[in-house]
Amino acid sequence: MGDCNNTENMYLIGTANSAASKTGGQKHRSSDNFAIVTKNDKKMLFCVTPSNPGDTEISFNVMKDNNPLQVDDTKYKDVKNGTKEDAYSSTRLYIADPSGASAPFVVNIYQDK
Repeated sequence: MGDCNNTENMYLIGTANSAASKTGGQKHRSSDNFAIVTKNDKKMLFCVTPSNPGDTEISFNVMKDNNPLQVDDTKYKDVKNGTKEDAYSSTRLYIADPSGASAPFVVNIYQDK
């Protein structure tokens, strides 16, 4: 796990705003599409900021939005505050299957400089 309280020497490479649960009519999605633009091949750090301070155990998947004829890919599973994952760039990612949230939350993705 990474330290989300120490990101001043990191690049902010993506941000997503997520609902607390799946949005209406969606199988998995709880956010709009967002982009991650990596700066290098170093690990990415996911930092979760809940709007309800009591939501300390939020987890979710990150999925890639494919064209309508393909099933969306799960890129990262069981992501939590401080999770580190391999670098991956895409403009078609979304937060999916959140748990542990009672209110919307923000996910910032960082990468070491």
